[in-house]
Amino acid sequence: MSYKSTYHAIIQGDEEEFYSNVDEADLEATSESGKNLLSTAATVGEDEMAAALINRGIDIHLKNEEGKTPLHLALEHENNDVAKLLVENGSDPNIRDTYGNTPLMRAVFKGNVEMVKLLVGHGADPTVENEGGNTHLISPRSTVYRNSLRLSKGNKITINLGQPMTNS
Repeated sequence: MSYKSTYHAIIQGDEEEFYSNVDEADLEATSESGKNLLSTAATVGEDEMAAALINRGIDIHLKNEEGKTPLHLALEHENNDVAKLLVENGSDPNIRDTYGNTPLMRAVFKGNVEMVKLLVGHGADPTVENEGGNTHLISPRSTVYRNSLRLSKGNKITINLGQPMTNS
């Protein structure tokens, strides 16, 4: 019962209920769609609850039925604080969902320059292709992307006319 109580506490943003149940919750349990408690916190933007789950050892790379990780979901729902927390705790910025989309592709699609900078700064590869053959540089939203990321010879990346960064 603690999983359901913790899940509902996250959805409702009820910290008191969350902290009274989280230690009894099965951190490996998932919903029918494959979302764990961290994926739920990432979706609704509960960064403090996400931090508590990470500190308790929840799987930050667990994929749902669409192959999306908590990082994909945080970026999809524009929950930058959760996304930053996930990246800073080792979430893979190059992990792919079922369609080959990476977290960077999510940030680009949303036009989220702050997260593009964060992901590239943590090793996200802008040259990766998804299942449709699109890269971050050639995508339906490439004009948004060109405004946030420039790739030049020598694999130098400049973000919003900022400092050049080497992409390894």
